[in-house]
This record gives sequence, C-alpha cells and structure tokens, in this order.
Amino acid sequence: MKRSRFVWVSLAAATVTLAGAADSTAETRVDNKSNSNEGYGVRLPAQSSRILVADAIGGGEGGEGGEGGVEAADAASDPVVFLTALDVIAAHVIAGRDIYDAGNREAGTEMFAHAISEIYVEIESVLEELGASPFMDQLDRLLELAGEQQPNARIDEAAAAVMQALDDAAGHAPASGHDEIGVEARVLAELIDRAARQYRVAQADGSDEAYIDGYGFLAAARLRFAGQREAIEALDQHAAAAIDNGITVLGRAFPSVEKDGAAVVPVGEPLVAASLAVLATSRY
Repeated sequence: MKRSRFVWVSLAAATVTLAGAADSTAETRVDNKSNSNEGYGVRLPAQSSRILVADAIGGGEGGEGGEGGVEAADAASDPVVFLTALDVIAAHVIAGRDIYDAGNREAGTEMFAHAISEIYVEIESVLEELGASPFMDQLDRLLELAGEQQPNARIDEAAAAVMQALDDAAGHAPASGHDEIGVEARVLAELIDRAARQYRVAQADGSDEAYIDGYGFLAAARLRFAGQREAIEALDQHAAAAIDNGITVLGRAFPSVEKDGAAVVPVGEPLVAASLAVLATSRY
C-alpha cells in the first residue's frame, strides 16, 4: 500500500467549501429530488459490509446516533477502520474549529476534547504499532488554547498542526488485500453514513452537538473526496456517483456549522443517500 494515502485540503479551504455548499447544491436540487437517488447502479454487496447501512427506522450507533467510535482492535490490520478513526478525529477538529470561529467557543472546546477522549486515546497504541508518530501533544495544545479562549487565529494554527499530524499518520495505514482506492471509497461511505445518522439525531431531539458532529463528518468526507475523486471515478463510476450524491444531499442538511437557521431537510433523504453510498462501496 502506498505511503501517501490522501491529500488534505487546507482547513481554510474546507470552510469555504462548506460555506458554499448551499449555493453549489442549489443547482442540483431539482435533479436530485426528481431522481430520488436512482440511477447510481448500486450493487448488492457480495459479502457482509463492516459498515452499518443507514436506514430510517433502526437506531443509531450508540447514544450519539452514528458518531460512535471505531473498533480499535481492528485498526492495526484494517485500513478502513484505521483511516476512519483518523477522519473521525479530523471531523471533530474541523467542526470544533469552525464553531469556535463562529463564536461558540464552549462548543468548539468540547469538540476538541471529544477528539481526544472518544477516538485518539483508543488508537494511540495502534499508531505506535504501525510506526506513526503519536500526536497527543498537538491535540493537547489545541484543547489548551481553546480552554484559554485564545483568538481564532491561534486556534486555526493549532488545528492545522493536528491536521498535518493526521496526514502523516495516514501514510502508515495498514496494508490489506483490498484495492487501495476501494478502501478510500469505503471510508467515504462510512463518513457519509455517520453524518446522516447524526442529522437524524439532531432533527429528532434538537441536539446541537449531533448537528455539529454531522457537519464535521461531512467536512471530513469533502476533504477526502477532494483528494480521491478522480481515482474513485476511474475505479468505479457508480460508487463515485453515489458518494458524490451523498455529499450533495448532506450539503443541504448541513449548510453551515451553526444549526440555528439551517433549512430542515427531510431525514429520509440523507439516510437513503448514505445507504446507497454504503451499498455501492461495500464490494471493496
């Protein structure tokens, strides 16, 4: 497996991309609604997928409706689990930074803390086992600065340092017998699935935290897809289309990091889009 797994887009670019999501998806709103997620050539999985398929009836993963964690015991041997873990950390860092910059410093600080307590502590030993450099110091620094309510620029700088550490760690993803680009596609489907589940929780009980989490998963998916889109399209156009559709639908559900004032999208739309992405990539 190649050492360079993906290319992170800058955090600033991520904000621009998400901030413009409502505008960019407005043009495709009619097409997506009329197509109702059809025409993506979704294949039934040849074998059981490790990813839970989002549905409109079943419960979410754990108490957070899809935020969940990762199977740390599998991260050392399964690149999908390992890269998903890194992206879940990235999701919390991006969402925390954006909500902090938007003025809700308490929520931002909580997101940074969750990145450590929910994911990082579970995989630090895996990082060491795979030869990747631990980055607890970078995460601690980010949390410390946020706790001190330092200016946005300092938070942005510290968040960028964590993202660089994540990029370095991704280069140590375990090898497997699976197609490398297929692995990227499965990680994307997992992020889309988690975002859709978080949106369901946010709409069900009005949870701001679930909404911010979902925004973060979408942001992480956008970053990964930006670096891997062409390769995934070359491998499997149907999978690429399903991933693109999932991100587009979620872009309407999470137009910004702030829940207040966001347009309400029927919960079934992102759940169906996520299911299609999961099914389209499960063969890998």
